[in-house]
Amino acid sequence: KNGDIGRAAPPNVAAPGWSDGVDVRLAPTTLGKLRHVLGELHDGLEGRPEDALVRRALALLGELETDDSARGRHEEALRASEARFRLLSRVTSDAIWDWDLVTDELWWSEGFETLFGYSRDDVENSIASWTSRVHPDDVDATVQSVQRAIHDGKPSWTGEYRYRRKDGSYAWVLDRGWVICDEGGTPTQMIGGLADLTARRETERQLRRQARLIDEARDAILVRDLEGRVVYLNARAESLYGWTAAEAKGRDVREMQFACALEEFDRANDEVIARGEWQGELRQVRRDGTELLVEGRWTLVPGEEGEPATVLAINSDISERKLLEERVFRSQRLESIGTLAGGIAHDLNNVLAPILASIAMLKLDESDPERLEDLTTIERSAYRGAQMVGQLLSFARGAGGVHEEVDVSRLVQEVARVARDTFPKSIQVRMALVDRPWWVSADPTQMHQVLMNLCVNARDAMPRGGRLDVKVANVVLDEMYAQMNPQVVPGRYVVVQVEDTGEGMTREVFDRMFEPFFTTKPVGKGTGLGLSTAHTIVREHGGFIDACSEVGVGTTVCVYLPAIDSERDDRASDEVKRPSFGGGELVLVVDDEPAIRTMVKRTLERFGYRVLLAAHGAEAIATYANASERIDVVLTDMAMPVMDGPATIIALQAIDPSVRIVASSGLDDGARAALGARVKHFIAKPYTGQALLDILYTAIHG
Repeated sequence: KNGDIGRAAPPNVAAPGWSDGVDVRLAPTTLGKLRHVLGELHDGLEGRPEDALVRRALALLGELETDDSARGRHEEALRASEARFRLLSRVTSDAIWDWDLVTDELWWSEGFETLFGYSRDDVENSIASWTSRVHPDDVDATVQSVQRAIHDGKPSWTGEYRYRRKDGSYAWVLDRGWVICDEGGTPTQMIGGLADLTARRETERQLRRQARLIDEARDAILVRDLEGRVVYLNARAESLYGWTAAEAKGRDVREMQFACALEEFDRANDEVIARGEWQGELRQVRRDGTELLVEGRWTLVPGEEGEPATVLAINSDISERKLLEERVFRSQRLESIGTLAGGIAHDLNNVLAPILASIAMLKLDESDPERLEDLTTIERSAYRGAQMVGQLLSFARGAGGVHEEVDVSRLVQEVARVARDTFPKSIQVRMALVDRPWWVSADPTQMHQVLMNLCVNARDAMPRGGRLDVKVANVVLDEMYAQMNPQVVPGRYVVVQVEDTGEGMTREVFDRMFEPFFTTKPVGKGTGLGLSTAHTIVREHGGFIDACSEVGVGTTVCVYLPAIDSERDDRASDEVKRPSFGGGELVLVVDDEPAIRTMVKRTLERFGYRVLLAAHGAEAIATYANASERIDVVLTDMAMPVMDGPATIIALQAIDPSVRIVASSGLDDGARAALGARVKHFIAKPYTGQALLDILYTAIHG
């Protein structure tokens, strides 16, 4: 310095005025001049001790030139990087920000203006400008999450929140930031960007709304690929088939839903692939193995490039609807049966009436017990046939039966006799009757129907044979029993127990045994009306049915009927009742059936009556007008040609208001027609001779 080189310190010793750690920066030309001067000094001092200091200066100068060159390159790279950052912040649609954690200064890119409508000049250059625009409901949680990320030394942070636009509305944004630390690891800077999620959020909301609508659909919606693998299930499909969407995804729909109808599925699937759509009914199976019937609407859905990709299946469960339709069809068939029964009841009863009316005459002259028993059997069979026709008509049209005092044990004996004669010989029929059974108030025909239904069901439950036990007993049900069975009224009951050793019923079948139209029998073998009808009849009689069953052991059904106080002598029922003779009274018989007129005439004349005959109402009016003073009673049919019964009755009452009339009909509405015509006495066809004599005696003598 100043040419005083001789006083320079030796190598490796710091010279006076020098200090370490000083950042020296010289222009390239200055460095070149300095190198030139030092080179000349080196040449002049070569071999002298001072030359060592010159060489050290040249080495230091070389290091200085190297550091300065590297620094220049670094600064140039930094300027290029900053230029790229600025350019990137312009071309991206996000709002890029740069936050100085030391000074809290915040820089925004031009995307900030685009997204939120602000000018960068309108926004203060501090972090407060950001927090003040975060939605009040989101600001605390968002700021805390950022601070927590910085404090915990996390390299990045991500959050979603609402940010206020210049117009006051809020945009949902996705904010992502990266933390930059100095050489000591202290966070000094954070750079990130905001992306507007408002449109995406709205789309997601609409998708969720559409998904809820799909889940709320009453139809089962399923999407599967062309290989049959399930892609999607809605909530209704989950509940219908018993599979969750996660469980069903990827499963083969053939195994999952169509194990019971693979051929039907293959035909429908081939059609939807060939034609693009299919519609029809298909049998499917639930996860628990139960079958159901669905109405399917399948559509082939193309992929992004237009090629077939998936099948959209919309299935409606029509199992209940089909069941209701079947019930309606069966009801219509029953109505048809009722109409048919109504059409033939009159003619059939007219056929049975002469048979029943003649029995009384045949019994009158018969003393042989065996012949009397045969006549009684004929009479009961004919009468039972007539009652069955009437019962069928009443059941189809909803009419109730006529109750009378009934000895249930005698009905059981009749049913057991029919069972022994008609059931397979492999079934043993046994009876156990109480010595003096109580009587019940019931319709004998309906009770006969109940017992026959129970016995027939027992027979069907024993296809390989077995034992059928029918028992009758008297029981008293107390208050305790009634408390355990709310449908029971305490009191005296006659119980009929029908027990078989058949296959028994499962719990599912047992729970539905009294359900109308429910049957386990094949199509054409049963209607499902037997037990339901029996249950209805017993309840209408004030009783109830109790049952138990065990698979492989058998079934026991008990019918409880309320007992009544009766003064009837059971022994008297075994005797043949002898009809009372008439005293020469004159009876006008009006009927369009010649066989009935003839048989009634013969029966009445045999028992002391005189008889006049008329084939229809007009003839009866003429006959009565000529002999009204001599005629004691008129027996008239209600359904006749020319002039029917109601019109005839009105005409007779017009001629003689005090005329005694007994109406007769084989139709279920005959009694109502007679009542409408103000007739007190009515006898249903077909009637026995005894019943005819009784009603005539009552009409004449009161």
